[in-house]
Amino acid sequence: MKGVSESVRGAFARMTISRALRFGLSVVIGLLLLPAATSAWYLWQASSQVGDLADTHMPTARITGEIDGLMNKYRKEQWEYLALPEGDEEVPATVEAMAEEDAEMRALFAGFRELSPNEESSPPWPRTRAPGRTTSG
Repeated sequence: MKGVSESVRGAFARMTISRALRFGLSVVIGLLLLPAATSAWYLWQASSQVGDLADTHMPTARITGEIDGLMNKYRKEQWEYLALPEGDEEVPATVEAMAEEDAEMRALFAGFRELSPNEESSPPWPRTRAPGRTTSG
């Protein structure tokens, strides 16, 4: 082992100043490029994960909001239907509006089911439970 370190030490000792400066600059540039390449790799991975989340989870949040709004409208019309006296001329219009909202909600539920995550689009991190929670019931 001693022979190897002596030969390396001898090679450095025989270098001219310009060659030693070029070698040192090359080492510094190499050491700077290594973390830059690693950072670029991890940044690319993170951006692809964010893209996957945007593709699967943002449409889900939008549909959930639309369903929530339609449910509120539907409930309001149910109360209106219950409050109207029997035989009132507004009853058919209210029933028709409730049927339209029901059809829209069913379409949104179908779209929501189509967006359900599968193995390919599931998040890359493991799903964990909150501390202190148990699964026994």
